[in-house]
Amino acid sequence: LACLAEGVRNFGLAVPVKEVLKKDGVLPLLNDQDGKVRKEALGLVVEVYRFARDALKQMPFFAELRDAQRVELEKSFEEVAAQGPAVPLKTRRSDKSAVQPKGKPGRSQRSPPLTAFNALDLVEATPVISALPKNFFSVVESDGKWDERRDMLDNLDRLASAPKLQSGDYTEICKTLKKLLGDTKVPMVALAIKILGKLGCGLGPQLGPWARSIMPALLEKFKEKKPVVLEPLNGTLDAWVRCGVVSLLEHVEDITTSCASKVPLVRQLTLEWVNRSLRTLVQGA
Repeated sequence: LACLAEGVRNFGLAVPVKEVLKKDGVLPLLNDQDGKVRKEALGLVVEVYRFARDALKQMPFFAELRDAQRVELEKSFEEVAAQGPAVPLKTRRSDKSAVQPKGKPGRSQRSPPLTAFNALDLVEATPVISALPKNFFSVVESDGKWDERRDMLDNLDRLASAPKLQSGDYTEICKTLKKLLGDTKVPMVALAIKILGKLGCGLGPQLGPWARSIMPALLEKFKEKKPVVLEPLNGTLDAWVRCGVVSLLEHVEDITTSCASKVPLVRQLTLEWVNRSLRTLVQGA
């Protein structure tokens, strides 16, 4: 553990610590009977935080820490954050392609590159399709009491809230959600839009093929004046761009049609969404 922590300190997240930081790997160490082992495990977590920052808190083990452990780590995290962005102290041979200043061989003008870290790599994908009640579609699409339909739709909402969703054929789910966009009950419409955003966050580009067929219907919902619909609508469209579900270029025709709408609010909100999307793309470049 001490060697791993030292490696992270020197080389950043190029050191293979992901397996150790999985829940079954780090939790037993943090709860070990030997105080020295617990101390070294906490030290390793702090060193990883130096480079990963808040992405580390998305890992499954973090939610299962004891209160005392969480308090101790949060205190250490604050101290690390106050030190500013972390830079590896050393460079691996494979990274020594940085430009060398003339007359000073061996000294790089640039800091060693940081290895990208995605905490979701350590998160198990949550099953959605197989976890739905067998009567999900029949109840949601029925003409029964709308609150019973909403309660059934809540099942999908809870499942879609997971940070990482299991891939699969979401055709029927997306078809149902698209149909709900025209539901007579506003809460059902709002919840369907909200779920579409969560699916986009959990599936990313995998949702793209289904999202493309739903986009025109979503843009059309800009005609709604109710905040209960517009707020999740803006959130979902923003999430789809941010998570790589859709791109503006793929929907030039849909955007053009929406900008030519006879409804002023549709034109206005479409342009506002495009402007937000462009800022998101520029910031992420």
